[in-house]
Order: sequence, then C-alpha cells, then structure tokens
Amino acid sequence: MQLPNRFITILGHGVFLVLLVLATIFYKERLAYSDMALYIYQIIETKSTLIAHGRFIDIIPQFFVVIAVKNCFALKWVLLIYSWSLVLFPYIIFIYCWHILRSQVFSIVILMVSIGFYTHAFYACSSELQLGMQASVLLWATLYERKRLSNLSILEIAVVFGVIPFIVFSHPLALFPSVFAVVFFFLNRAQIGFENKFFYALVLLLALAFVFKIQFMPAEVYEANAGKLALENLRQNWYKAFTVATTRYMFKYFFSCYYLLPLLPVCFSYYYIKNKNWIKLLFVLGTTWGLFSLIQVSNPNEVQLGYIENFYAIIAFCLALPLAIDYLPNLKIPKMWVMAILTTVCMLRITNIALAHRIYTERINWITAILHKHQYDDHARFMVNLADVPEVFAKKMLNWGISYESLLLSALEAPARAATIYTDSDPHRLDWAMDKYGTIILQFDVVQHTDLNQNYFKVPYGRYMILKGEAVK
Repeated sequence: MQLPNRFITILGHGVFLVLLVLATIFYKERLAYSDMALYIYQIIETKSTLIAHGRFIDIIPQFFVVIAVKNCFALKWVLLIYSWSLVLFPYIIFIYCWHILRSQVFSIVILMVSIGFYTHAFYACSSELQLGMQASVLLWATLYERKRLSNLSILEIAVVFGVIPFIVFSHPLALFPSVFAVVFFFLNRAQIGFENKFFYALVLLLALAFVFKIQFMPAEVYEANAGKLALENLRQNWYKAFTVATTRYMFKYFFSCYYLLPLLPVCFSYYYIKNKNWIKLLFVLGTTWGLFSLIQVSNPNEVQLGYIENFYAIIAFCLALPLAIDYLPNLKIPKMWVMAILTTVCMLRITNIALAHRIYTERINWITAILHKHQYDDHARFMVNLADVPEVFAKKMLNWGISYESLLLSALEAPARAATIYTDSDPHRLDWAMDKYGTIILQFDVVQHTDLNQNYFKVPYGRYMILKGEAVK
C-alpha cells in the first residue's frame, strides 16, 4: 500500500515542527536537568564540544552550540540552540529519507524511532544511543531504496560511508539495532531486491568499524563498570522481567507512554501467522521479548523514566522495520483508515510528550523558588541536605546535577548575579570547601568563582550557607 505523498510530507514535517515548538517551550526542562546541565556547563567552560565516554556522535548536536558560546550568545540562546539541535538531527534525517530517497518506509521508521517510546526521554535528552539509532536509519534507508552501489549519488555515497563511524562511536548498544537490521534485511532480501555485494560490503564495513573500536579504543571505566553491573543484574534476575521494580513502575505509565510496546507485536503476530511466515514471527517476537527482558533485568530498580526510555528506543527501531516494511504495505484496509491511524498515533505520542513536562517543570520551579528567596543573600551559595529534597524529586529524578542546574537557572534569571545549590546526604563532610570564600562546589569539581566563564556565570564572592526546613520548601 502506497500512501499519498502529500500525507507523508504533512505528517513528517508536522511531527517535527511540533517537536521544535515543544523544544522551544520546554528548553529549560530539557537542558537544565542532570546530564544536559553538566554538558552545557562543560561546553561553556571549555568552549568546545564535550565528547562523553568517547561517543563522538555528540559533536553533531553540539556543533552550533559551541559556535554560539564562542560568539558569546546569551545563555538563553545557547540553551535554545542545543534544544533545537536535538530535534533538528532526526528532522534532517526525515528530510533525507523523504525528499531525497523518496522512501515512505524509512520516513515512517524515523518517526517511530523519534517518538514511538520517546516520552520522558524528551526531557532527559542526553542520549548517544538515541542519536546512534537515528543515524543508522540513514544507512539502511539508502540500502533499501537504492539497492545497488552504482545507483548512489555522490551525496548518498558520502552519507553511507560517513555515517558508519558515527553509528559505531555513539553507544555500545547501537550494535543491537544494526544486527537486527542486517538479519531483517537478509530475511527480506527477495522482497527488497538489493544487490548482494552492496549489502555484504556495508555489513562488512560496519563489522570492521565495531571491531576497530573494540580493539583500539577499549571501553572506559564508566562503560566497563556499567557493563559489569548489567551482566550481574542479568545473572541474578534473568527470569524476573515482569516482576522487577522497573517493570512494575513502567506499568503505572503504560497508557501514557508505552501502549505501543505490546500492541505492535500483536499486530505483527497476526500478520505473520496469517501468512505462515514463521521465521519472521520468531525473529521479530523473539528479538522484542529478548530486548525487553534484557533491559528490564539489567536495570531492575530503575525509576528514572527518561533514562530507561533510551533503551526502549532499541525496541522502537526493531519494531519500526517490520511495521514499515511488512505490515503497513500489506494491510487490506482503505488508505484513509491507515492515514487516520498513523495520524492519531502521532498526535497521541506528541500529546504524551507534551504532558510529561509537568514533573520537570515542578523541579525547575522548586529550584528557582529557592534561588528567588536567597539569590540576593550575601553569598549566593547554598547547601541543601538530600533529606530536605521533596520526595517526588528524590525518588523519581536524578539529583546529582542540581549544582549545574541551579547555576544555569540562576544565570538565566539574573545574568549579573548567578548562584548555585549543592545537595549532599551529609553536608558537613564538605565543611572544608564551604568555609572557603569564593569556592564553588560542583558534583565533579571544586572551583573558584573567578575560574568560571564570566560571560555566563558571574557568582559573587562569598561562602556557603546551609538551608534547612522552610528555606528549601
């Protein structure tokens, strides 16, 4: 079933333009939280890109942010540019898939990868895994539509060979969707009709790139420790996918975030069983179940939805391919129904993303309320016991980044007088730093106020005050 070209154009551009609007409205919620606040702080201080854990794909959304910082753009514009860049990246991929390749299939795939299971992750958006999977759409879309190497234009050749390093140097788990795509394309080789040499050459290049990374750029301590912890959790909880705390917590948000997770496999099952395609049935369902189980039991007590959803994006990619290649083209219902269903799903997902802002907005309001009460006190440095952090934030959100978040928010509110809040379970263990005038305590560093980039963070001379009780309410 070939959908009208105008429909794909309106749907795709409509989704990403609305995402850009949301990225503008909620730029503080997206950038003044956790990892992103740290990233912005580091970019401002170093005036260069921040490559976390050797994941070079971060260069793409940070490129224009660095230019803005070097040209001393106002902090608000620096944050807005970063927020826009994280939406523009998949938007440009959609434009490539639709307006250059004319691929309905992969225009739907990039939409699914970008919004399918992407709700709270819109506000916890520092995901190299998400960027890597979006980038991989470029590779497989070009193979799917051009089929032979000789059919590629110069631009398409540059895209195919240029995107492979970014996929490899995005996130270790970016290997999973690539492996799924290789197997799924192989099972559909007769239907797709690609040139075998072209297909195997791409697979070989991708494999060699991953081998090169493993051999010559071994995992950092962070990734190695994360991998060991995941394997240990998997060993202990491999049979508890539906009973771990992460899954129980996920069910609370089932109807607002994750309703597509069981719905799509059910649809595929009906289609594959009806067509007696048992191999694809086992492969697609087995992969979906295996990935879900691996994610849940590897993170058995994770309640940070923005974090766990980045892993669900792998499942979104693995479901998007059979949806766009097998299921939708072979639906025996009127095109208008298919168009109505796709439009409804996209509208629901956009609405879910927009409504998810509330807890992130409440957190910003809590931080800014403290700053408004005390920002013009003599010292503009505040220590808060973690026990005094509101329960909703302590349990459902990451709190290690509050020192960076408060620095950004205060600089936005009062550029000439920034302030910072540090949280710790035992504030007095940091008396050695709090008692020193001019000191700024950050999660990963202790600096002098004059060491900060004075174009953005003008924290006055002073020392820390401990805030308790009503002072932090």
